[in-house]
Order: sequence, then structure tokens, then C-alpha cells
Amino acid sequence: MRLAVGWHFYKQGVEKFKTRGWSSAGFLAQAKGPLGSWFRSFAAPLPDPQRLSEEGVIEVWSVFREEATTGYQYESPRFLAPLERELEHAQTQLEAAETEEDRREAQEAVRIAEERLSMFQRQAEEADEAFRRRQAQAEHFFRSHRADIDAYLRELAWLDSMKSDAKTGAAPFHQERIATREAEVRAKARELMAGIEQLDESLARDYYKVATPQQRQVGVLQVGRGASWVDPVVKWVILLVGVCLILGLFTRPAAVAGGLFLASVLAASGWPFWSGGNEETYKVAVELFAILTLAAVGAGRFAGLDFFLYALWAKFVGGGQVTGEQP
Repeated sequence: MRLAVGWHFYKQGVEKFKTRGWSSAGFLAQAKGPLGSWFRSFAAPLPDPQRLSEEGVIEVWSVFREEATTGYQYESPRFLAPLERELEHAQTQLEAAETEEDRREAQEAVRIAEERLSMFQRQAEEADEAFRRRQAQAEHFFRSHRADIDAYLRELAWLDSMKSDAKTGAAPFHQERIATREAEVRAKARELMAGIEQLDESLARDYYKVATPQQRQVGVLQVGRGASWVDPVVKWVILLVGVCLILGLFTRPAAVAGGLFLASVLAASGWPFWSGGNEETYKVAVELFAILTLAAVGAGRFAGLDFFLYALWAKFVGGGQVTGEQP
């Protein structure tokens, strides 16, 4: 049971990491039951309509260009000043050269210093060229997706009007309808934003490539976007729970963490009273009871790494006997 449940968690975690643009927002947006509004509050907000316009993207990129120029320190005295001193020193040696061999060595030193200094001085120009190239791609993207963006904005306006209507929003039937429509709108938003975020990443890579190894020590600077913290937490929790269960390592804490996650999935689904008898929720419930059983029996002690952890615990804390009881 431990291996089967662990493998399921592990595969689900890997799949979420591999799926580009995966988000829990669609599931959270359809949360039902007494805790529905609380779970819906964790869904990442829909993208600002301005972010789905060419002008909005260029505005965000312009801010990033300033931040990247400062972050990577293009044309910074920190990097330019040593090179300028190196060039001055090489020129001084050239002027003081007495033999032809000394002159050739000094000329070569001047050439190398000038090339290194020129490379740093060209960085801002190369970054601007990358910006113009990606700007042309953004123009093409918005021309190609104009109809999809307009349709999304119309549905978003309808959704906002339904939410703001107090009479409509109070009826359970309309609440479910709004939740379903919001999930559809979020799915369309993710499709559109995936293309825009790909352009964002391309621009970020361009600016990183322009930087020298010294300047890259600050790490890859990313074009700012407000991603939800929920998605990375969900992915890592699922993956780590799966790995721990497969290895039988920290099985009890991992099983408890997995159980809490599955319980949150059931709560967001409104199970058992608001889920409408959804078969998927019953499958989740079965796995929840299974993983809680694993936590109760300490399954990692059987053909798992917890056997050795319990042995060490018993040796150093429990008086030298492996009792089989959880420390």
C-alpha cells in the first residue's frame, strides 16, 4: 500500500512539474461547500487585462529593462573602471617600449584591453537590440491572437457583472454557474498568458546572455509577474510525499502531510454533501483513508529506511532496544 500510494503521489508531482503553465487556480475557483469562498481566495487572480495588451506588455518590459540594466550592472564603474585602468597601463607600457619585441607585446596588450572594454560598453546597446527584437515578436503575437483576447475580455466583463449582481450572486445555482464560467475563463487566460510568459522568458534569457560571467553572479533576473504561491507548494508537497513513501523515509510525517493535502482537496470539492456524488472525490477519499492507515501503522519500518532510523533512535534514545513503537 505504501509503494502504491507513494508511486501515485510521485507520478502526479512529476506530471505537474513537467506540465508547462500548470495551475491549481481552475480547481480552486470551483471550490464548493462551507469552505468554498476560503479556498477560492487562494486562486491566483486573473491576469490584469492590461497584461493582455501590447502596450501593457511593453510597459512591463520597459520596467524590466531598467531593472536588468541595474541588476547586471551594464556600464557599471565596478566593471568598467578596472578595464579602463588596464587599458591605460597597457598604453603606458606601449609608450615606454624600447625594443620591437616590447612594442609588439604592448600593442597586443592594448588590443586585448580595448576589446574587453568595448565588450562591456556595447552591453547596453546589445540589450536594447534584444528588446527591439522581442518587441517585434510581441506585436506579431497580439496580431495573431487578437480575436482570442477580445473573446476573453468579453467573458471577463460578463463574469464581473455577474459577480457584482447581488441578487444573482446570492443564489446557489448561479454561484455554481459563476464558478464554472470562472474556471473556463481562467483556462483561456492561462492559454493566452502562456504565450506572453514565453516571450517574457525569452527577453530575460537575452539580457542574461548579454551579461558576463561576473555579472551573472546575481542570478537570472525574471520579468515580474504575480504568480500564486500555492502552485509551487502543491507541486513540491505532492512530489516529496511520494518520494518519502516510496523510500519509506519519514513515512509517518509524509503520510500525515499527504493526508492533509487530500483532505483539503475533498474540502474544496465540498465532499460529501456538496460534491454532487462526483466519482473522483470518492477515489480521493479512498486514498485519504489509505494514507492515514500508513501514518497509523508506521509503514516505513517494513522494507523502508525508517527501519534504520527507528533502530538509531532506539540505540541512542530508547535504551538500546528496537521496540517497534514510534518514538
